[in-house]
Amino acid sequence: MNTVTATMPDQTHKRAAARAERLESAQALLEQMPGVAYRFANNTQRTVLSIHGNCESLTGHAQKALSKNNFAWSELTHGDDRDFVNSELQLSLAAGEAFDMQYRIVDKSGDEKWVRDRGRGVVDDTGKCTAVQGYIDDISPLRTAAPGTQATSARVSSLLSQMDDITAYAKSQIEIGRQREQLAHADRLYTLGEMATGIAHEINQPLAAISLFAQAGNRLLEAREYENLPEIFDKLSQHAHRAGTIVERIQNLARRNDHGRKVADLNALTRDVVDLAEVDAQTSHIDVDLKCAPEPLKVNVDVVQIQQVTLNLIRNAVDAMRALDYSHGNTIQVRVEELEDGFFQVSVSDSGGGVDQAVAESLFDPFLTTKQAGLGMGLPISMAIITAHGGKLHFWNNTSKGATFAFSLPPSPDNRASNG
Repeated sequence: MNTVTATMPDQTHKRAAARAERLESAQALLEQMPGVAYRFANNTQRTVLSIHGNCESLTGHAQKALSKNNFAWSELTHGDDRDFVNSELQLSLAAGEAFDMQYRIVDKSGDEKWVRDRGRGVVDDTGKCTAVQGYIDDISPLRTAAPGTQATSARVSSLLSQMDDITAYAKSQIEIGRQREQLAHADRLYTLGEMATGIAHEINQPLAAISLFAQAGNRLLEAREYENLPEIFDKLSQHAHRAGTIVERIQNLARRNDHGRKVADLNALTRDVVDLAEVDAQTSHIDVDLKCAPEPLKVNVDVVQIQQVTLNLIRNAVDAMRALDYSHGNTIQVRVEELEDGFFQVSVSDSGGGVDQAVAESLFDPFLTTKQAGLGMGLPISMAIITAHGGKLHFWNNTSKGATFAFSLPPSPDNRASNG
């Protein structure tokens, strides 16, 4: 079985290595500092999100104790100084300025220490200040002796530059994610546009049935044949539900998805998208054979995006088989299963012509397409979606005919517990 996987470009490896080197350098610097570098939540408790450096020397508490259980830095702040600290902090954040303040803390042994707290706000992609980051140093000896202050300030200013680099990288990742979602949304609209004929035909069927049953019901009422009316009403309800379900699935794929990830059963979300994909497949006289896992397979995913990937793979299979005029068969096999490594997999097998070796290595590159009217973005977008979910997307040529495309996803942490 020939398995081809997409590899990360060398340039991406170099960027990742450079980021890792900067982080390692920052960590080494933190370990040499006399104080602590931190990121606190922007609230009155100043909840510790992360903290590094000589925590025990400054506070008497180990780093782990401060980093877990939503530890509040305000608990260490001297009671007489808490209002001052909060006031100074909020004034600086409101003005978008860095803050630099001195106040007292009480360490684990009960000793008071003067500290200098310098930092700035951290804003999210909406412009809201959600956290503060900075450096806290023990300045008790400096209250009476100034030597060494300039040297310490210089070392802190190296440190803040490293933290700015990390913050800039985090913001860039948020922007990349936003652009990826916009591109995926555009691809979903394009796909639905291609399926318009089949979708219209599928919706027209229950609408026509509703019209016929409504006419039949009216005739029964006029003839006072009431005993057959309940059956007519049941038929009307069934066909209305069928049409409504189709419209709902289309709406879910068409709307911009802002709901994020949630725990879902991979069997169920695959079954829903197969029901919609069959609309398109039936116009090409192709059957879709779905076989789900015997137990729920819970994954923490963006449901719409995973359904988009599945729909894309099924439609590619339809195109591959249609290109050969169904000479190898007209059935697509969709399988949902648990792999030996614990991941969950959705595979789509066709009986088309397979993947030519000449295009296999670049199959996931943007704008590469074998379709006359294709954009060449379906597989690259699918790859980006699955990779962002911590999974893998790959394919292989079947031993007999056609090809199989499959993606795997990690299980939700609570899947094992729920399945016993």
